[in-house]
Amino acid sequence: DRADESLEAVLLELLGEYQVSVPEIGTFTAKHAPYVILTSNNPRDLAAALKRRCLHLFLDYPAAERELEIVRSKNTGLSDALAT
Repeated sequence: DRADESLEAVLLELLGEYQVSVPEIGTFTAKHAPYVILTSNNPRDLAAALKRRCLHLFLDYPAAERELEIVRSKNTGLSDALAT
């Protein structure tokens, strides 16, 4: 989310044309459609053109009980007191 609008232009080119243009070097075109994952902490809104090319999925934090289950499932050796 620290990227500026110029990066959004690169992402639009990648998502729309499956290519990236690098000044003074040339254009790189994907042989296969790329699989792209974008993450955001929402400090600013993304451009509408970029949003139209994305599937939006909001993942909230798990409930405290579920989070504890996840920590315990990893066999980290943490005591319950430290895990909570």
